[in-house]
Amino acid sequence: MMRITRSTVGDYLRVVNELIESAEVSAVTFVTDDHNFTSVTHWGEFSYPGFVTGGTIGGIRPIAEVLHSGRSISCKLEQIDYVTDYNMKVYPLFSDEEENMVIGTWGSVVATR
Repeated sequence: MMRITRSTVGDYLRVVNELIESAEVSAVTFVTDDHNFTSVTHWGEFSYPGFVTGGTIGGIRPIAEVLHSGRSISCKLEQIDYVTDYNMKVYPLFSDEEENMVIGTWGSVVATR
């Protein structure tokens, strides 16, 4: 399993962001702590409630599951327009100091029609 920490997540997000940009898809990449989005980058025409820097993660269940379990999750978020699928991948974000301590999450959501 990939073990991404607060100090290395930026490197991984740069690669993911470049892939999303070159694929020209509507998507969002994000980083959270245990309560809030600390970084959110939107690509294309992506729109989904709650994905804003500083916003709370309370209503997004897959993020809470990863925070609790420490395991990555792939899922589909609830459709909001009956046309678009929202494919989500969430990974745990580990502490730099304590090896198995999950301090947040990071991941992406890609919108497809």
